Amino acid sequence: MILQLLVAFCLLLSTVFWCSLLIQFNRQRIKKLEGTLESNTQRSLQEFFLFLPATILVRLYLSLCVMAPLMGWLLGDWLSALSCFVVVLIAPPVAFKWLLKRRYRALQKQLPPMLVTLSNQLRSGISMANGINGLKGEIPAPLGQEVNEVLRQVKLGQDLEQALLGWQQRVPIFSVKMVVQSLILGFRSGGQQSELLMRLAENLQKQEHIRERQATLSSQAKMQARVLVLMPIALFFLLRSMKPDHIAMLTGTLVGQLMLVAAGVLMIIGGWMMKKILNTDDF
Repeated sequence: MILQLLVAFCLLLSTVFWCSLLIQFNRQRIKKLEGTLESNTQRSLQEFFLFLPATILVRLYLSLCVMAPLMGWLLGDWLSALSCFVVVLIAPPVAFKWLLKRRYRALQKQLPPMLVTLSNQLRSGISMANGINGLKGEIPAPLGQEVNEVLRQVKLGQDLEQALLGWQQRVPIFSVKMVVQSLILGFRSGGQQSELLMRLAENLQKQEHIRERQATLSSQAKMQARVLVLMPIALFFLLRSMKPDHIAMLTGTLVGQLMLVAAGVLMIIGGWMMKKILNTDDF
């Protein structure tokens, strides 16, 4: 234990030394990389209407990428350190994509009722701009947040068409594109806008029913795909705790390590292919 602490302390000093040298020689590149991460993080947070300090989050993320493997190596071995590094590295992007898909699915389900409400308002003689303004505060999140953002942009001096196009850029899914283009077409040309919006609401509702049916039929296949991907990992750690001598042939030899790398790459490719095949969303 004392030897491990000494080695860890030397490793930490070496890391600090080399990081200081890198900062001195590549200060501009580091600032550029940090600025890119900050802008991407800020954009990702704004998609959820979260206005948090991106600089602190980026520096905390980079610190965890360094400290988590070190703690894993102190408490275990190099495999634990590698596992901690991989988890810390990929956990935030995976969690962000999962939350973003949840937001898009919830938004898709809210589009048909919004279009029906807007169509009824247009039938009563209200203009398109006033009808959209009447939706403020009437729709829950996440669609209500997007509608409020469109109205906020209009109040700041932007025309309605540009504000709707900004909504389409923030939420790049096919359903929102259809709604935005229909609203812009009705705003430009007029005509039977209420009938157009009502037919579009019916079409989106039918698409949602088909999507839910596809998700129900493919739920068993999705569970089998998760089991096929996670079972080898679970068996590896189970055998590592029960029969460490058997696993030592994989982790202690060059051939075994190459086999582990090849198995990991093939598992990643297989999981990605199954995810693409079983995906029922248009994003």
